[in-house]
Amino acid sequence: MKDAYSFHLSDECLEEMYTDIWNAYHRIFSRLGLNFRAVEADSGAIGGAVSHEFQVLAEAGEDAIAVADMEGGASENEKGNPEYAANIERAEALPAAWPPGSSSFVHTAEGGKEPLQELVSTPGAKTIPSLCEALGVAPWECLKTLAVAAEPIIEEEKSKKGKKGKEKSSLVEEKVTPPAVLLVLRGDHSLNEVKAEKLPGVASPLRLLSEEELESAGLCPGFLGPVALSHAAKARGVRVVVDRSAAAISGPFVSGGNSPEMHLRGCQWDDKGDGYTEGVDARVRVRGEEGEGFEVTDLREVVEGDKSPDGVGTLRLRRGIEVGHIFQLGKKYTEAMGVSVQDEKGRPACPLMGCYGIGIGRVVAAAIEQEGGHDEKGIRWPLALAPFHVSVVPVNLHKSELVKEATEKLCEGLVAEGLDVLLDDRKERPGTMFADSDLWGIPVRVVVGEKNLKAGLLECKLRSGDTEPQLVAIETMPQRVAELLRGLESKPKIRQRPNKKNV
Repeated sequence: MKDAYSFHLSDECLEEMYTDIWNAYHRIFSRLGLNFRAVEADSGAIGGAVSHEFQVLAEAGEDAIAVADMEGGASENEKGNPEYAANIERAEALPAAWPPGSSSFVHTAEGGKEPLQELVSTPGAKTIPSLCEALGVAPWECLKTLAVAAEPIIEEEKSKKGKKGKEKSSLVEEKVTPPAVLLVLRGDHSLNEVKAEKLPGVASPLRLLSEEELESAGLCPGFLGPVALSHAAKARGVRVVVDRSAAAISGPFVSGGNSPEMHLRGCQWDDKGDGYTEGVDARVRVRGEEGEGFEVTDLREVVEGDKSPDGVGTLRLRRGIEVGHIFQLGKKYTEAMGVSVQDEKGRPACPLMGCYGIGIGRVVAAAIEQEGGHDEKGIRWPLALAPFHVSVVPVNLHKSELVKEATEKLCEGLVAEGLDVLLDDRKERPGTMFADSDLWGIPVRVVVGEKNLKAGLLECKLRSGDTEPQLVAIETMPQRVAELLRGLESKPKIRQRPNKKNV
């Protein structure tokens, strides 16, 4: 593991260093021939507000990532910034488009346009599939509501104490735990637990409430919903947070009825249409209900085909192998350790930290596992990681003086070109040596055979691709190998990360 740390007296200085490291990692991994993406990542237990993982795209990858697929294969958005990419735990998307409904809702007699909100019996329909079957609706026409434990909040009370006719006021702090936080999503979406746990007021670790806890909070297990919550639940401080794709539903939907074996059909959000977008303090209210409505935020996991959050391209879900991770740690560790330095004016200051790591051993494994890094014959090393540039396979080396002399001359010429040479001088059959050469993945193979030597030729072949062997004059083979290797050098476009202040 390669680790580095930086210390700074301003956010601007930290951001500048972070950007420099981000760009340096791009140059390193590009030169190594890796097919990678720098993805927005959750900082986890390490902490910090900003972090990026460097993920090599590979079907065998342990991580799921979302990558924007732009029109025409472009790699940058309209602002010139790198395409959007994020770890699945962090990935966001624009509110999902709402597909047409199933037209199964009951409508009023006035024009047949307004859905009639009605309470319907749905015995045993505690899951989205069973609810869809019972009512003949699609999953995206339903809301599902998950009840999770809330974090205790501190309330202050003013108390008065009298002593010998005198009154004394004091503030008393008391921890009060709300009974639940209700998280509302569209029926065809899944909760992103990392996002949910980061919500203010949600207990960590994230925990679903038991049926007993729900009942004690005035909630109905299995038939929860944001519509028509009981007065008991509201009075006890049950909080409702709606995912922005659920809040963007532009037609009638089904919600839990908050009564045993019942659901509400034909519910609608108040004044919400296809143009709904999330704001800083966005809220959504059920049509016909009073009050300020419910909080709206991003709660769900993204799915294939979602619109990228910057509005450019659609998201594709890929697998990745993490080979690097960088963090803006802020003051999490310096404050905890009581670190203090003098600023430019001689005043004490607590520095900001950055943390930067590369998994050196993982780079090697990822280079092999990535697309094009191996085939049925063995490894296909990128040039920068190959242990040797060229393997020389002499046929009948120990039986033919002609082959022996030509092999020695060839190796001298290759070394003179500055190349690392692997000479297979084993007493093995040619087929075995060819197979081993492919298995080891050396970029170029040169075969020294008596038949071709008599014609003044040697055979060379690239390990990558399906190229045919080439016959080259003995005298020019070292130069030809060097030329082939230059063509294998990785020279991709470097995706510069713009400074935050310039984005």
